[in-house]
Amino acid sequence: AVVSTQSGHYGRGERIKVAYAEANDILGNIVKVTPSSKVVGDLAQVMVSNDYSKEDVLKNASTISFPSSVLQYLQGYLGEPHGGFPEPFRTEALRGARTVTGRPGSDMEPMDFRQIKGDLHQGYGKWVSDKDVMSYAMYPEVFKEYASHYNTYGDISKLSSDMVFGPLQMGKEYLYDQGPGKRFYITLVAVGEVNPSTGKQDVFFELNGEPKRISVTSRSNEAVTTARAKADPTKKNEVGAPMSAKVLEVRVTEGAKVTVGDPLCLLSAMKMETVVSCPVSGEITAINVSAGESIAAQDLMFVITPN
Repeated sequence: AVVSTQSGHYGRGERIKVAYAEANDILGNIVKVTPSSKVVGDLAQVMVSNDYSKEDVLKNASTISFPSSVLQYLQGYLGEPHGGFPEPFRTEALRGARTVTGRPGSDMEPMDFRQIKGDLHQGYGKWVSDKDVMSYAMYPEVFKEYASHYNTYGDISKLSSDMVFGPLQMGKEYLYDQGPGKRFYITLVAVGEVNPSTGKQDVFFELNGEPKRISVTSRSNEAVTTARAKADPTKKNEVGAPMSAKVLEVRVTEGAKVTVGDPLCLLSAMKMETVVSCPVSGEITAINVSAGESIAAQDLMFVITPN
C-alpha cells in the first residue's frame, strides 16, 4: 500500500499484485531475495504505470525503457539465475549492453571498510555502525539518502506507517512507543496559517494530554508537478514518461541525432532509477523536461523527427 501510494497507484493494489506475478514470469521466476525481489517489483511498477501486460513487455522489449535494476539483473550483475536468463527477452531488452559471466564481484577492487567508516563518521556522525558500512558498500546512494534523513528527523523506525507516510488526522490519537517507560499519546489539534515572511506555521497538539505547540516549515509552497501535454502512445516519435518520477539528468539536446536505444534522460522514483531510451532513430526536435523537475506518467518529454 505504501509503495502504491507513493508511486501514484493508490487503489490499484490488486493490479500491482497481478503485475508482480507477470513480471516474475517475464524475468524467469527468479529466487526472491534482496535485491532480486526489488528487480521484480521495479518491473511491476513500470507495467502498472504504463498499463503494460506481460505480452506487451515481451513484444516490445527492444523499445521499452526498463529500470536500471532490471537491466543490471539481465546483464548478470546479480549473478546467473537458476535455469539461466529468459531469452529472447534478455537479448532484446539489453540491446547490445555489456554482460558479465561468473561471480559479478570477482574483478572488483578491494574495499577499505575502515576508510569508508571513517568517511561516513565524518560526513554523517559517529552513529554509523559496521552494519551501516555494509549497507553503504552495497547501496551507497540509498544509504546517503537514509543518513541525511536520519540526521534531519532522527530514528523514525518506531513510528507507525500511517504516521510516516501520510499526514496526521485531526483529532485522532496516535501511540508512539519509544522504549520501556516511554510511551507517548499524540493528538493533532490544529494547524496555524503560514507566515509569509518566514514560511513557517504553528502546529498545535496534545502530548499525553498536555497542550504543545511547535513551529514547522510549511510545505504548501513547494513545487508541484507541472501540468504537461501527454505523449500519444500511437506515435513512436513521442517519448512519454514511463512513470511518475523526478528527472535526474537530460542526456540529449535539441537537434541531436539519435538512434534506437540511445539514452535520453535518467529518472528516479521510489529509489528506482530508469534510463529512458530512444524508441526511433532521428533528430531531437523538442525537449519538454529539465533536470530537477517532477513529471507524471505519460507526460510528453521528447519529440523525435524520424529519419
